[in-house]
Amino acid sequence: MSEPKPTFNRVTVAGLLDETLSHYRQQLGRFFLIAAIAQLPLAVVSTILLPGLFLEDIDQSTILSTLEGGGTMARVILSVLIGGVVGLLSNAALVLAAGDSYLGMRPNFGNSYAAAIMRLGRLVLMTLSMGAVLILLAITIIGIPFAIYFGVRWLFATQTIVLENAGAWEGLARSHRLVRGNWWRCLGIAILVFLVVIGATIVFHLPFGLITWVLNATMPWIKETSMSMISSLFSAVVASIIAPAGAIAFTLLYADLRAREVAIGTPPRD
Repeated sequence: MSEPKPTFNRVTVAGLLDETLSHYRQQLGRFFLIAAIAQLPLAVVSTILLPGLFLEDIDQSTILSTLEGGGTMARVILSVLIGGVVGLLSNAALVLAAGDSYLGMRPNFGNSYAAAIMRLGRLVLMTLSMGAVLILLAITIIGIPFAIYFGVRWLFATQTIVLENAGAWEGLARSHRLVRGNWWRCLGIAILVFLVVIGATIVFHLPFGLITWVLNATMPWIKETSMSMISSLFSAVVASIIAPAGAIAFTLLYADLRAREVAIGTPPRD
């Protein structure tokens, strides 16, 4: 007589959100530090490279005329590249920290970024490969459903690269296998997490928007000197507060899928 397979109870959406908040509260300072150490310098660099380019009082024609200069276009490209690399490193470090917290360990700033830097090449290759495929699919109407489908199947590529030390394409394939049988569930949770993140971002920015309006009305000279930097730094602080929650939620969902994989008799990759 064959032995029964172990049972597995999938985490509910409410349970996932509750566990996300629990891990976040327990390690709030560490998660914020990991995110802020990347976000705050990036905000300063972006403002220096593109001074005043995104101020609200500059109209579209002014922006277009400014971008016609080759030097400014080079700064825009450089800013995007730096932002992309820093974003990958920050997210990877947060994923590793979330994994440590899930295992009952304290996230460590140095270890998280050291591991992220070691995997940076694979993360860049994975992101470029996934982005190229999804963009090529999305540019045609008939390909949009396929882009959504593969986008969800590859949702945990970062987790597999960071936590399982998978290669770039291996990470995509691994994520594809993990989501098998849970596509609609992963899509629904991903939409919910994104809506919560967007909602929280809006809530955090509302007071700053009011303060900005008051400053612009009472001291208009501020927006010509320092408002751009202040706005960038505030956005970086908000991102440092909110980004860890998304990384924790998706990492916990990844762990849930791995537990399910073991329960049905398919061992995860070592």
